[in-house]
Amino acid sequence: MCPHCHKDAPIVHRGIEAYCTACGQPRWPLANAASVSIAGKPSKLGGRLARVVGFSALILGSSMALGIGAILQAIFDHGYAGYIVGGAIELVAVAIGWAFLGTGKQLFQAGESKRRATVSQAAFALAAHRGGIVTARELAQAINVSVAEADQLLTDFAKTQHEDVSLEFDDSGSIYYRFKRFAPPALVEASPLQVRVEELSDAELVTPPQSATLNRRGV
Repeated sequence: MCPHCHKDAPIVHRGIEAYCTACGQPRWPLANAASVSIAGKPSKLGGRLARVVGFSALILGSSMALGIGAILQAIFDHGYAGYIVGGAIELVAVAIGWAFLGTGKQLFQAGESKRRATVSQAAFALAAHRGGIVTARELAQAINVSVAEADQLLTDFAKTQHEDVSLEFDDSGSIYYRFKRFAPPALVEASPLQVRVEELSDAELVTPPQSATLNRRGV
């Protein structure tokens, strides 16, 4: 919780300093809050390392299987020792390689999900602080990313969370994003007919038609 704006907002690191992503006020760098700057990065780094190990196991294991199998087959040219040993090494290498590749993919996806959740928390906290209206430039400044990346994030929110976020245009044609739970309801303008009916006086509403008046006069 930010002590300045009282929003449950993540922090963003700029160098060794940290700031609230909602109000932009300085925060303690080791504050008990998520950071959009590092969210998900450990998991994604672990995922990349696991993928490197997995590909290395496949390449080295296949090379060993081929080399050892060729040597044994040359020694026992009338048998199948080379094929059996080489095949066993290849199976082990494939099993280890695919295990590391699968783990790496899961770690990377977990890191990406963590980052997206933290960015989403920051965007909603910023929207709450700004009355429900956020532009891509404002989000980019808040979480320290490019305007293009911020715009892509907000567009994704509008697509996947359209009940909460909508993309709209102002009078000049500029794009902004409305976070509906924080933005005030849009004013509904009355139609000209509604305005005219509301402006009619009681006397006008009860005045009889001209034809009825003529009939009463005996014409």
